[in-house]
Amino acid sequence: MSKTIIMICLGIMIINLIAGCTVEESETITIGVFEGLETAYTEMVNSEGFKSAFPDVNVRIQCETFEDHHNRLIVQLTEGQGTCEIETVEIEMLGRVIATEGLTDLSLPPFKASYLS
Repeated sequence: MSKTIIMICLGIMIINLIAGCTVEESETITIGVFEGLETAYTEMVNSEGFKSAFPDVNVRIQCETFEDHHNRLIVQLTEGQGTCEIETVEIEMLGRVIATEGLTDLSLPPFKASYLS
């Protein structure tokens, strides 16, 4: 699968996650990414389409090295600490992230994101 298709899928996923949120006033969310993804995510959130769809959502991109990003995420999930609102995970790291049992089921209230499936 090409990087373009992957980035389009990730962009759609992020838009669906944000669309499921109710924003009462200007809100800032943080997307945690690892090196190599920062440019694509920055371009997506700075696009006219994104800004017109989500005018009250400000996005901060937090970029780290591949290793630092995944180590931070795994530690935070394992210890029950807060993470970025949206985190990128390399497919080969997914098993370790799931094993932390620190993920939130977005199909349950208050999120009710099951309509996405």
